[in-house]
Formats: sequence, C-alpha cells, structure tokens
Amino acid sequence: MNTLLRGLYSGFAAGTLVALLFFVDYGPGNGLHGVARWFALDNHDTGKWIGFLLLIVLGGLFGLLFGVLQGQRKLTISRAILTGLALGVALWFIFAFVVATFIGHIPLASFNLSSFLYPFVLSLFLGFLIGTVYYQSTLYSSLAT
Repeated sequence: MNTLLRGLYSGFAAGTLVALLFFVDYGPGNGLHGVARWFALDNHDTGKWIGFLLLIVLGGLFGLLFGVLQGQRKLTISRAILTGLALGVALWFIFAFVVATFIGHIPLASFNLSSFLYPFVLSLFLGFLIGTVYYQSTLYSSLAT
C-alpha cells in the first residue's frame, strides 16, 4: 500500500509541475488547450484549465500505475527512470494518439513532426518526473526511518 500512495503522490507532484510549466512555456497556458483537445473538452474560455486539471489527474493515474509496477522490488535510479519513460511512452500512445484520434476526432492527416513531438516530449517528461520523484521519495523515507 505504501508503494501505491508514494506513486500517487509522485504522479500528482509530477503532473502539477508539468502543468505549471505550460504557463512558463507558451505564455498563459495556451498549450494546455492541446491536452483538453485530446478528450474533446477544449473551448476558448475554459480549455486551458481543463487541460491543467487533466494533466494533474493523468499524472496521478500514471503515478499510481508506477507504484503498482514497482511493487516491493528493489528500486534503483536507472529502473525508476526507465520505468517512468516507458510509462511516458504509454501515456503518449494511449492519450495523445489513440484517445485524441477517436474521442478528440483529431484526424491522422493532421499529424506532422511538431504535432508528434510536442505531446511526445511532454509525456516523456511527465514519466521521467514520476520516476525520479518516486525514487527521491523512497530515499527520503529510508533516511527518515
């Protein structure tokens, strides 16, 4: 149970950090409209806030999945990073490609290098952060005991 909670907290922290970086990257969070567009929830007024919340929720879900995958195995930094990056690729494939194509009705003809790279790097960074935050939380908890 401890690994699940640690994964959930790591995912929420990573999702919040990535969502906050959108406000630094392209001004007032305009890139978050793309995340809301994956789920066909984008509109002019509230699209960026829906995208902000979706990134935090997706981070929490994938952090929980990270905790399930980790289980009681011995954690090393390389395993945490690789598992996080694999989860990032899974996040991109499931949400930015499959869900965006079928639910968000984003046509395959509109995919180009920039429409691929932006969500792919975002997903990889989210997975990387989940892995490193989870690893740091295990180090902190082992030092506290």
